[in-house]
Amino acid sequence: MGLLDGRVAVVTGSGRGIGRGIAMELAANGAKVVINDAGVDVDGRGGSEDAAAQTCKEIEAAGGEAVPNYGDVSKFDQAQGIIQTAVDNFGTIDILVNNAGILRDKSLLKMEESEFDAVIGVHLKGTFNCTRHAAPIMKEKSYGRIINITSSAGLRGNFGQTNYSAAKAGIAGMTLTWAIELGKYGITVNAMAPSGVTRMTTGLLAADPEKIPPEMDPTLNAPMIAFLASEKAGHVNGQVVGRRGYTFTIFQQYKIIAGMSQPGGWTADDVAKCQDVNAQPVGLLGVAVDREPLAAARRRAATTLALGALAALLLAIALSGLLAGIAAIVNISRISVAEYKAGSGYELYAVAATVIGGTSLAGGQGGIPGTILGALLMYTIINGCDLHGLGSDYQRAIIGAVVIVAVLYDR
Repeated sequence: MGLLDGRVAVVTGSGRGIGRGIAMELAANGAKVVINDAGVDVDGRGGSEDAAAQTCKEIEAAGGEAVPNYGDVSKFDQAQGIIQTAVDNFGTIDILVNNAGILRDKSLLKMEESEFDAVIGVHLKGTFNCTRHAAPIMKEKSYGRIINITSSAGLRGNFGQTNYSAAKAGIAGMTLTWAIELGKYGITVNAMAPSGVTRMTTGLLAADPEKIPPEMDPTLNAPMIAFLASEKAGHVNGQVVGRRGYTFTIFQQYKIIAGMSQPGGWTADDVAKCQDVNAQPVGLLGVAVDREPLAAARRRAATTLALGALAALLLAIALSGLLAGIAAIVNISRISVAEYKAGSGYELYAVAATVIGGTSLAGGQGGIPGTILGALLMYTIINGCDLHGLGSDYQRAIIGAVVIVAVLYDR
């Protein structure tokens, strides 16, 4: 028994590549599939091969059911025809995978308006068109699974793909919106940023099959799509997943990660002062400028917190040493220097003072050199006191004072 037995799916752009792999996987799991492919080249022009019919034959040979459709997803009425093909042949539609796409890659300064419009039309508007016609049917039956194909180019950007990146970012945005709007009708909407070597990656990745790493097989994306298309994924809605090698991933949605405020609001000069890249720490936009991952920022914050707690502990130790030293100095005449040395725990205080002094004087700014210099300074103070016969309590007093000054200066 398959994961999708009895379900009807439409997969756009499924004559080749990633779309074909998805369609084959859905059929292998029991779904009846409409194979939509306009049969054009990668740039959306020309083409003569009947890829849709060929994929249908492969599905049927494996014991599945499939019918071809040649509609253009960028045309609203033809998109309706794609969905109607599912209804006419299989009675309904349960699953829609918006995969169709073309490329017209050029950098911004070289891109023509027509090249921008063509890519937006197929990817972004095509996704809207098909979903607009499929959603009412799904709403009526209180069940549906919509999976939109996005790309890391839209989630992170990519050189030479203004049109493609804009379309894929828009698809991710529509996914989140539709998840909110349609969830109450039993319809889940998710997106996937797949990976793999296909016709559309020619020029970006190796085209020679012998040079293509096995983890770049475009069919490796399909199992995740099949799961998202199933009843078992009813709890998954509004998510953007991806794939790297043999690992499925999930993308973090945009959310506020930092903020800055001041009573009464801001002037432009105020904002500029807070974003001075030469200042430490850098202001609100520092993370964006450095493109630092949120995880790294969290690790740094945890480290700072831990060091702060350690510094507070060391400061308390230093203060107690200072007070103990002063108390002992007041009564210096009652105990000999030899007695001080015999019971002072000299080595322990030497090590502690070296660590305290090195940590404090480094101040988080001197790094390893600062730590070494601080340690040497503490060592010199310890030995200087010892050579002059001042005893452990003098050492504690001097070391405590130096450490306190160093810590307060660093703050």
